[in-house]
Formats: sequence, C-alpha cells, structure tokens
Amino acid sequence: LSQACLQLAITPDSRYLAANLGAAMEIWDLGDPADAPSPRQLSAISFPEGSIQRVLTLSSNGEMCAVGTETGKIHVFSTRTGKELASFTGHPNGPVKGLAFDSQGSLLFSAGNESGVRVWSAKTWSLAAWLSSQPSPGTMSRARMMPVPGAGYGSGFSGTSALPIKLQMTADAKQLIV
Repeated sequence: LSQACLQLAITPDSRYLAANLGAAMEIWDLGDPADAPSPRQLSAISFPEGSIQRVLTLSSNGEMCAVGTETGKIHVFSTRTGKELASFTGHPNGPVKGLAFDSQGSLLFSAGNESGVRVWSAKTWSLAAWLSSQPSPGTMSRARMMPVPGAGYGSGFSGTSALPIKLQMTADAKQLIV
C-alpha cells in the first residue's frame, strides 16, 4: 500500500482487497488463493480534498467497491477499471457509518446517524427499502424488518467520535445484523 491504511475489505474468496487510505483508496487483485500470492494493484482512486472516506465494502464477486464519506455521500466504483459507477447522497444528516453488499451484489445496505438501515438497488442506485422500527425519513409509515436474500461482506469504521457499526447477514441469510 502507498500509505497508512484505515480500513480493509476483502472478498469472501480472498481474491480482491480494498484499502481505505482516508482521502484515497486502493484496490488489489491478490491472485488465486490456491497459488502463490501474486498481488497486483487494479486501481488507485483519490478523492477531492476534504472528502474523507469513513467506510468501504466490496461486492462478494469483487466487481464493485462502495465507499461512504464523512459528508454522507456514497460512491460506487468498478474494481477493475476504477471508474465511478454511481455517486449519491446516502445519508444527508451526517457520515456513512456502515456499508455492505448482499451476496449477489444487487443490493447495497448503508447505515448512518439515523436509526435504521437504507437499502439501495444496485441497478438504479435508488432507495429500495428502509429497515427500521422507526418511521422512514420523510414519512409517517413504518417499515418492518424483512428477510433480505444474500450475505453482506463489509463493515464500517465511524472514526474517533463514535462506535463502529458493522453490517452483516446471519448464516441462514434471513436477518441483517447491525
């Protein structure tokens, strides 16, 4: 890595690694785990000055890397090309504190200062669901916790002022644990 690392994410097959370097990110192909390690850097992405990453996660197939920032923005990149696939405000009231993809890479879960988890469609990058026992932001309705297929492979580091938030699926893939 080119500098001190704040957080790592790795795919379940141990093939791809993403490193949070604060104002930059590096994505590595570690090679076939059955062979001798032959790591090679796939991409290095710098963020605009003042845009600090808080969390990152990789999709289970290693094709996408999602990054959450101090300002509540979520950026999604192709791991192979480094091209930004999406950029949107995930949490307007503060930092993104946790991110996780489902096992198919079709949903992205995010947590912030709100008491709930937002679920984003990876096809449109629009809000697909709000998982909370509290009212959804901007509405008076309540969403109940629902089974979500797949497993997440990410965690969040919230910095020095709060506790980390970790998102993961249960072994039977029926509950999201925050």
